Amino acid sequence: MNAEGEIKILVPEGSRQIKYDIVRKNVENYDAMMILSHFKGYPMGGFGGTLKNMSIGIASKVGKVYIHAAGDDNLDPGYVINHFPPQTAFNEAAYAVQIIIIKKNGLVYINVMNYLSVDYDCLGNQEKPCMVDIGVLGSLEPDGLDRACVDLIYKSDDPGRDTLIERIESRYGLHILEHAVGLGLGYTYYNFINIDEKDEDVEKMKKVMGEIF
Repeated sequence: MNAEGEIKILVPEGSRQIKYDIVRKNVENYDAMMILSHFKGYPMGGFGGTLKNMSIGIASKVGKVYIHAAGDDNLDPGYVINHFPPQTAFNEAAYAVQIIIIKKNGLVYINVMNYLSVDYDCLGNQEKPCMVDIGVLGSLEPDGLDRACVDLIYKSDDPGRDTLIERIESRYGLHILEHAVGLGLGYTYYNFINIDEKDEDVEKMKKVMGEIF
């Protein structure tokens, strides 16, 4: 993805924070993509999952700074971000990437809900996990997937969930989910399908996944 430099791609109409997204150039040559994310807490957005990974993970170095800075063009790539702008910029960048790939074939999103810390993986002094592992979830809708992961944390009877919920709510994580729906990154509802079960819904899901890959 990195081999040919970077390009700017348009963000959807109605975007409030970034004017464009800066991604690695060869992403435009991909026919399909699987976004595999470690779902966990995140200091700047409450939680990090598919939406964050699709935006930051595919952005170039300059693009990562631009998104974190909520569209400030004047930051040097070496600048250390130390403030918390509203994280709707993540959703806008994610949607710009989705438009490129979805026009061709499709995207599959997978979130791994283990090692559930309030911090993200890049921190050198990351907090230890605050609750038990939950499992692996997959979807064709990015917002629905992240929403399902957040809901599972709220529904958990593990006492450590309160720490993660405080991180999500204190960083407006629930607002990020609503904003994503408004852009067109998914729906406010979803259905759980257990892939260990043998039923019609599971077979339909397997067929769709096969058509994409």
